[in-house]
Formats: sequence, structure tokens, C-alpha cells
Amino acid sequence: MLSTRKVLLRFSELLALASVLGTLALAAFAHYKPTTDFPLELAVFAAFALLMLSFAPACALAGEYVRTVRQPNTVAEKHDGLSSAEIAALIQWAPLPYKLAPVAGIFIAVATALLVGEISWSSSEQFTAHHAVGAMLYLACFYLLSLPVLGSAARMPGAYRDNLARVNE
Repeated sequence: MLSTRKVLLRFSELLALASVLGTLALAAFAHYKPTTDFPLELAVFAAFALLMLSFAPACALAGEYVRTVRQPNTVAEKHDGLSSAEIAALIQWAPLPYKLAPVAGIFIAVATALLVGEISWSSSEQFTAHHAVGAMLYLACFYLLSLPVLGSAARMPGAYRDNLARVNE
């Protein structure tokens, strides 16, 4: 179970935290210095790749919670979303700043949507600083969303089955 691999979870947590700071810094850099020789496109691709090392484990942890604590019997129960009580149980060991991080992430996503808009590009287009700013800000949102789940699982003693089974009883 992933929730028992505390070193891996701590690594993913620290990577997400560093990536939030890095994506915000690169977004600011691209905004204030749009004509630069810095490989912004490569930085965006690297940030996407690093996202798989933090957001994917957070999603896997939520899936583990469903399998081990909720123990669904039907397909509908298996694909049913988490309730607010289940989300609260999932992040109960996270530090308070991590619990507030998704709120900041949603705020950044809305502000980015309003100020930057949709970001899309192809290899036939020139990659611009505008693309980099938008992509980095949107990526920061996903890193912020993963922080409470990763931080909680890294600090939780044992696995979800051991700690949260009694919540549903």
C-alpha cells in the first residue's frame, strides 16, 4: 500500500512544495522578462513531468482510501466521489498550511483563467512567455491540490486501513 511508504510520500510532498515555489517563480520570471534565452518550454515540460511524481501519488492515495476504508461493493460505489467527511479524514494529519493550499490553488486557477485565459500551443507555433506564464500557474494549482493529501499520508501512522476503518464503523 502506498500509504505505508512514508519515505516516498515525504519525497513527493517535498517535490510538490518545491514545485509550487518553482512554478510560481518561473511564471513571474516569464512575465517580467518575456524576452529571455531561458528555455521556458523545456521548463514547462519538466514541470509536467514532475507533476506525475506528486499529483499521481495523491490520486493513488485517494484510490487506496476508497479500496481499503470504504470497501465498495458495486461499480457505482467504486466510482462514487469522496464526501466532504471522507476528504476531511483523508487530510486530517496534514499541517494547517497544507490544508489551506487547495484554496490558494483554486484562487490561482480562477485568477489565471480570468487574466491569462486558455493556454494551448503546438509544435508548429512559437512558444511564448504568455504560454509559460499560464502553464506554470495552472501547474501550480495541481501541486497545491496534492499537498494536503501527500502531507497527511506522510505524517499518518501506518496505513489508511489501520487509521480510518473505525471512522466508517
